[in-house]
Amino acid sequence: MKHKRIQHHGWFVGNFKGAAVESENVEVCYKVEPAGPIKPHYHTKCTETILLVEGRLKLQGQFFEAGSIMILEPGEVNDTDYLENCQVICVKIPAGGNDKVFI
Repeated sequence: MKHKRIQHHGWFVGNFKGAAVESENVEVCYKVEPAGPIKPHYHTKCTETILLVEGRLKLQGQFFEAGSIMILEPGEVNDTDYLENCQVICVKIPAGGNDKVFI
């Protein structure tokens, strides 16, 4: 058995040094997001899937609660506003896409 601690702001699977599981295909993270908006962005290559484990958020004008899964295809804007502290699991496919474009 291997044992690791979360590094890289919660990203623990992906194409980067220090990942618990290195993969060129997918990136996965678990993180606690504080209440408030993130800087809007989109990805040019990656599909970003967000599982809201705990909390409430607003994304693209829609409200979501725990258990919701939001899938953002390349080019779709992520303008998440965390309405309270939230726990999320994020998956990006493919991995290693330095393709984030801020709006």
